[in-house]
Amino acid sequence: MWRQRPTCISTRYFAVNHPPNITSRKDYYALYGENLELVFDVVDPEGMPVIISLLGGGPKDAMLRDNILHWNVTSDRITIFHLLATDICSASTTFNITI
Repeated sequence: MWRQRPTCISTRYFAVNHPPNITSRKDYYALYGENLELVFDVVDPEGMPVIISLLGGGPKDAMLRDNILHWNVTSDRITIFHLLATDICSASTTFNITI
């Protein structure tokens, strides 16, 4: 858990805060009817907390809680999720996964 108040600093010459790095796979397999729970591997270069959110495009019953994707697989088709990883200083990166 993050205990110190982070310092978000940028200057004219360089930005101190870098966006989070996603090291999770991009392609996953699931069985129809499965209660899928995917934990994402996300690391912030400065060690700050990272929040992952859904950008849309995926099933309406999918949700993210504590950076874990929860979805009851109700489709036998390829499904693409568009996600956003943001650190506490608002640096962010987008990524997609396919199930």
